[in-house]
Amino acid sequence: MIEFLKFIIISCLVLFGSCLSTAGIFNPCRNNNFLSNLDQIDKKELLQIEQDLKNKKYTNNNYEGCRSALLARLSLIHNNPREASRYFARAAEKMPELRDYFILAQAFAELKNNSHAQAKNLAMALLDTHRAPGSAHFRTRIMQVLAEVALKQKDHQQVIKTHQELLDRGYGDKEALLFNVGTSLSIMGEHKKADEIFKQLLIRFPTSNYALETEKVKNLAHRYFDIQQIETRFNKLIENLAFDRAVSEIKQEIKKRSPKNLKDREDISALHGFAIKALMLSNQFDKGISWAKARAQHKDALSQDLESCGWGYSKIDRPMQASHYYTRMAESSNDKVVKARGCFFAGFSLYEARYYTLAQLRWQQCESVLENSSFHENYLWYQALSALLTQDVVKAQRFLHKLLDKFKKSPDRDKYTYFLGYTLNYFYKKNAGNAFLQKLANSNDPSYYVLLARQALGLKAPSTKAVSADALVQKTLCKNATCEKALTLYNLGFKDEARDLILTTDMPAQDRLSLLQSMGLYHDAWQRSHILKPQARIKNNMLVAPPAIRSSYPRAHKPIIDEMSRKYDIDKSLLYAIIRAESGFLHDAKSYRGALGLMQMMPFVAHDLADKLALEKFDPELLKEPKVAIELGALLLATLKRQFGATHLVIAAYNAGPHQVQKWLDNCGDLPIELFIERIPFQQTRDYVKKVLSSQSLYTALEGQPLVLAF
Repeated sequence: MIEFLKFIIISCLVLFGSCLSTAGIFNPCRNNNFLSNLDQIDKKELLQIEQDLKNKKYTNNNYEGCRSALLARLSLIHNNPREASRYFARAAEKMPELRDYFILAQAFAELKNNSHAQAKNLAMALLDTHRAPGSAHFRTRIMQVLAEVALKQKDHQQVIKTHQELLDRGYGDKEALLFNVGTSLSIMGEHKKADEIFKQLLIRFPTSNYALETEKVKNLAHRYFDIQQIETRFNKLIENLAFDRAVSEIKQEIKKRSPKNLKDREDISALHGFAIKALMLSNQFDKGISWAKARAQHKDALSQDLESCGWGYSKIDRPMQASHYYTRMAESSNDKVVKARGCFFAGFSLYEARYYTLAQLRWQQCESVLENSSFHENYLWYQALSALLTQDVVKAQRFLHKLLDKFKKSPDRDKYTYFLGYTLNYFYKKNAGNAFLQKLANSNDPSYYVLLARQALGLKAPSTKAVSADALVQKTLCKNATCEKALTLYNLGFKDEARDLILTTDMPAQDRLSLLQSMGLYHDAWQRSHILKPQARIKNNMLVAPPAIRSSYPRAHKPIIDEMSRKYDIDKSLLYAIIRAESGFLHDAKSYRGALGLMQMMPFVAHDLADKLALEKFDPELLKEPKVAIELGALLLATLKRQFGATHLVIAAYNAGPHQVQKWLDNCGDLPIELFIERIPFQQTRDYVKKVLSSQSLYTALEGQPLVLAF
């Protein structure tokens, strides 16, 4: 609560502090120039601002209420919660339309002041008035106060009630909430219920301090998890890079089990597969392969053991062995799904190793199995691509025609159409090839394959008219009380409350999104941009885009990106496109693997880059600050640009790492760009490169430049 957007408040104060002592009326409830920089405001200056506010009096109740709320914020920053509580109470008195927000803030101030009874009374008084669906977010914050009070007062029944509601609402630190509920249940003697809660904690958050504390009391070795729960816990350990711990636990679990029936054998095979996965992902290849081979040769081996062995060999680039075990997997089972899976990956392992002819032969051997499976479309595509890569134009065309005939609703139809045209053109059948490419080029959707087709045909790039960065914000209409209330809350530092109010109001969608963006809440506007259907279209060789396009393609943090683009010689549109793909403009985004910030950088990578910038005492939490995140991201892109040059390679390296890209270049670097991209082994990276290239082209076009893919 103390940190509750204090930078916004101080920014407001800095901007109008000099006005406080001047004559005339100044509205302290409004200030839209949020040029916050807390580091430049020293304690002495803050105290002076606070004194200026105290000396200023307003006869207008709204102005006086806002002044009191700002003083309350400053009091919290100066660690004076008792005074903050008084100011919030006065703000509530002067501004009845915002009374509940100020009372809740007062409750948090009383919590900080250790006045638990007073905090509880304030929260309870608000509780009954916020039961309507639109008040859900506000009620959640009330419950947070009551939950903290219950913990402080050791009211275990209330701890369980309040914490469970927060868990149900998906709010707060789930690890802490589960731990507190389990502890309270144990103290109350509800040991069976407590064990179930602790079990959830151990399965879902195995590396958290709360789970480690639980394990000291509730020994994990004596707890039984079923195979699905073990898999969930295992995957969480892998996500947190706790590979050795995962292997150790799986070994213990295997020792506890005996193969009494087929179900037991399947569970044991699954456990061995988990351990092999952990070893291979932690680069313990020799141990992983030895384990996989031993298991595949075991008398109780099942098809999934053979699959684990095939997968392990594929990870160390031994495709013949991988294909062998996948073939055995297909032959060992009567299950159609298992047979199809084994057949497909037996060929795919060879394809990945560039044994394209062998891959095609392996697939042909089980064609009937694949044609009646979920792998049918993938099988046809990789047959087509393998044929194209071996310059078997007739076979490539046959498979591409099959794809277009059989999968009329496939999201990949543009890809199949493009490569059918590409194949025909590449082998000198230009009229036929151009017909397919022209079919794509006639589309008004500026997508990746449409732009590829236009460029392959040599068509002039569509010209564009620039769409202002503020195009959406300029459409903001604040004509009702709800909008006014939201703006006042935001300007007083109640950013979350303002956001929730906007999202639950019935004002027009464009007004809501433009208001969010005007407050700098780019992620919230971007996340809901589909409501406006802001589609850019190619018409008469012009890119036509409505102002609402900026909800989906915002120029967030423009001053920072302009600066870093100049400093590191990185195209601004590329920076925007990567932020859009990585975090959706959420400054404090965190991936399950631990990547942080706008540009989703791993802390260890950021630490190395921070050394180059001489950033002292680098803390990964700094990645949640836009300026730090964007500068480190731009520096990384500049480093990759020096290494690889071409934009598509830089994008691929940003996603998969430079070592992987160098390996792909060594294997397939002689391919044309569009084929190289399709040949990237990681589907996630393939899709990422196409997505970022498309976004970059559109960002560039929205600045008034021609619409082209910049490889």
